[in-house]
Amino acid sequence: MDRADQRRVLSNMSFLKALTQRIEIKDPSQDVHSSIQLNSFGTYATPSLGERAGMDIHLCKYTIAPNSNYYRLWRSLLIILVICSAWMAPFELAFIRYLPRMFFLIDTIVDLIFLIDIVVTFFIPYMDKRKFILVDSISDIAIRYISTWFIFDIASSIPYQLFAFLITKRVGRGFAYNLLSMFRLWRLRRVSNMFSRLEKDIRVNYFRIRCLKLMGFALLSIHIMGCIWYLLAERYHNPKQTWIGVHLQDFKQESIGKRYVYAMFWSMITTASLGYGSLPAVNPVERLYTILCMFYKSGLAAYLIGNMADLAVDITRRTHKFRISVEAVSRFAIQNHLPSSLRDQMMNYMSLKFKTESLQQEEIMSMLPRAMRTSICQHLFSPTLKKAYLFRGTSNDFILQLIAEIRAEYFQPGEDIILHHEAPTEFYIVVSGKVELLIYKDAEEQHHGLAREGDVIGEIGALCCMPQPVIARSKSVSQVLRINRSCFLNVIRGNTADGQIVIYNLFEHLEGFKSLSLRFPKKIESLMSNFGIKAPSNL
Repeated sequence: MDRADQRRVLSNMSFLKALTQRIEIKDPSQDVHSSIQLNSFGTYATPSLGERAGMDIHLCKYTIAPNSNYYRLWRSLLIILVICSAWMAPFELAFIRYLPRMFFLIDTIVDLIFLIDIVVTFFIPYMDKRKFILVDSISDIAIRYISTWFIFDIASSIPYQLFAFLITKRVGRGFAYNLLSMFRLWRLRRVSNMFSRLEKDIRVNYFRIRCLKLMGFALLSIHIMGCIWYLLAERYHNPKQTWIGVHLQDFKQESIGKRYVYAMFWSMITTASLGYGSLPAVNPVERLYTILCMFYKSGLAAYLIGNMADLAVDITRRTHKFRISVEAVSRFAIQNHLPSSLRDQMMNYMSLKFKTESLQQEEIMSMLPRAMRTSICQHLFSPTLKKAYLFRGTSNDFILQLIAEIRAEYFQPGEDIILHHEAPTEFYIVVSGKVELLIYKDAEEQHHGLAREGDVIGEIGALCCMPQPVIARSKSVSQVLRINRSCFLNVIRGNTADGQIVIYNLFEHLEGFKSLSLRFPKKIESLMSNFGIKAPSNL
């Protein structure tokens, strides 16, 4: 795949939120709140199409970087607590009368931790899915959170048993409060989000993650069914006329572990469609619950089978293809002893290709009429073009014609935009981000400058018809406008006066490149004569 195809893939990064590996660009001018370091398939705060450097993302002072190390540790702690509380909620509902007070204390502490997380969430920026930018306004974060998951998070974090204790002065009493504690199962959405991230992480086995997710869901369902099955027997008015009372005359005096095993045995046998085992329903309430469980079991089986089928048809096929490609690229790099930096670039490219398969940016733009495409580009990129030194003083008509020929592209940190001695087929204008300019001196790369918003790169080689004299390498996630050399010269051919201004601007800019070759004036003179442009007197 040539560089043009690679750049077409990279141009879709305006819709992306992920890259394959953690990339850290150290800049002393950035503080903790203005730089976000991200891991594999993390979320880059990619600027929206046409966004300028003045609109670069800087988190507010009181916000918390969503991918900071401290917040990741906090999020990992919450995942562990979610799994524990999801298991404990139905277990306590069934056995709360017989549990020690330590469970009451632990539940209260866990609920308070999730209440703290609700407060923390008001300071966590979120990704705008329409623009793919990180929103860090405290008011916007609060409005979004309150209008989405706030009520559910509150309901799942209130320490109901603490209220029951304050009212009844007894631990483990108050069935209604224990039933409200089942709202804790809402926290499982965090586990679902975790599995979604792990499924896209190339460092873990995709098949195992999917199997673990389905197995966890099935086991949790069996656990809840078993706990409710025991609860029906424990609450029934005649304990001897229950499914467990028939086998254990005084089952309430048995250990919690033994009663739990009995309940799980029935639940597992019922879920596995093997009948009811040796613990059938005895009273009408248990028979009704058994009917409901059989219906649920049918739905659970349909969900598992349907999920696996859908996975095989869609997700597995696409992800499996991606992972095979990644493994092939990795083997190729190892077998050919490629340097680690080049290997990382290859892996990044494969990840970007995987992410952009479902995007249709170019297709959408191609469906629109030319006048509409030009209007869109004028709205997005006109301020950047007017700021570029090369077009300073040109007419609006010239800018409008040029806008119709430009294309937006994105480059990840450390990616080469222009190679040394590359064929001069195009040049670029930086819209956002930073691009480092390097020159070869004594067979080594040396820093020559830093291009920011409105700076033009690659114009020397493109307009002077010579190999590119500098290397342009992105220092951060950078958006650039690509201008094809042939299209640009065609626009100049139809606007001689503006073309002369462009050439004059280029000649004045070359005064800062005296350390490079002196062939530039002759190249410019030849270019101007081809288009009938009068050469400056000092050329």
